[in-house]
Amino acid sequence: MKFETLEIIANGALGWGSGELRFGNVVTQLYATNESGKTPLIMSILFCLGFDIKFRADITQNSRLARLKINISTRLIEFERVIGEKFDVTIRESGKVVDRFYNDEDLSRFLFKELKIKVERLITSSGVPTTPYF
Repeated sequence: MKFETLEIIANGALGWGSGELRFGNVVTQLYATNESGKTPLIMSILFCLGFDIKFRADITQNSRLARLKINISTRLIEFERVIGEKFDVTIRESGKVVDRFYNDEDLSRFLFKELKIKVERLITSSGVPTTPYF
């Protein structure tokens, strides 16, 4: 799995967007002044992959969605997640919608399958079966 690009899409004409940011082939370095938006960009990567990220109110008001493109086994898969309270991730490949997820459990299952990671049955410390998350 290789990250290819990340983009933050603005919420309206006066909103905040990033333009498409390309990841390096080996290393990607973010360098900018303090308070310029580096942390929200890094958080957006995890956000697109299903992690529960709480962005600052000004970001949720000014940014509509985050888009992450990943190369998995020579396939370019795009993860597009709406910034807000609801979990909403759209997966595209070659511009076509492959699936849409409204919870992290289903998205995790999709990711494990795409990455060919065998999912073992897990048990919590209280002995209850649980689902692994990506």
